[in-house]
Amino acid sequence: MRAKTITDRQFAAIQPKPDKQFSFGNLGAGGLAAVVSPGGTKTFYFHYCAPITRRRSRIKIGCYPAWSLAKAREEARRLRVKVDSGDDPRKEKIEAVRNAKLRSIVTVEDLWLDFQKRGGDAQKSSAFYQSIWKNHVGPTFAKLDVRDFNRDAILDFLDDKRLRESASLANRSQGLVTRLATHGVERRIFQNTPAHNLGKKPKEGSRKRVLSDDEISKFWQWLSCPTLRAEGGITEQLAIALKLCLLTACRRTEVSGSAWSEVDRPSAIWTLPGSRTKNKRE
Repeated sequence: MRAKTITDRQFAAIQPKPDKQFSFGNLGAGGLAAVVSPGGTKTFYFHYCAPITRRRSRIKIGCYPAWSLAKAREEARRLRVKVDSGDDPRKEKIEAVRNAKLRSIVTVEDLWLDFQKRGGDAQKSSAFYQSIWKNHVGPTFAKLDVRDFNRDAILDFLDDKRLRESASLANRSQGLVTRLATHGVERRIFQNTPAHNLGKKPKEGSRKRVLSDDEISKFWQWLSCPTLRAEGGITEQLAIALKLCLLTACRRTEVSGSAWSEVDRPSAIWTLPGSRTKNKRE
């Protein structure tokens, strides 16, 4: 015996279970089901088999009562017609989201700004990536249509960098381009990352150059002389920072980002917190 289709009044009267969510069908349209959360939210879904893969899938229709039962039935019937015609509603929705992203992210510069806005540069190396974008990646890609930010364009850019720049700079540029491409996938602008199989990174040589005692002496005297500093465009604050780098072997960002709260004046100890060191150790 066929079960009786639920009415709108009966659907509205369904109460949630405090300990778990539950679902039920038989809502008057093939594939239409609803999920009731412990908090009482009732969400309509359309269940179907994908036309090509035959894999079971579902797509969210909306929540009750913004979507009435009658309206949900009408949408489920519309989606059923698309499935029977060989279309996949889930792919259609993903493409719609992608097109909406493309309307707001038109150029690679838009992608970079979106990457920053969503915390992509929330790290100690953010200032470095800003410099890489401004001086190296941005001049090539900023005004490029994001749809043309593809593997060929990236490889052409990296080939030029590897020929003209140091291995370190070429690799840092590749790192930023890869992060942008991955962000594009996460934002559903690209179905697959365009930064795949970019070739072997050039080997970076270790730095062996150090200052001699004589060079250190001249450097210190130059930083201490207001006239020489003025000729070189070096402020007194920058001179102090450079002296601290020389005396402590700390990184530029560690010195420039220092605060008095990190300094214990009575014991004359400056403690770098793990949040500001490269290895995240104090």
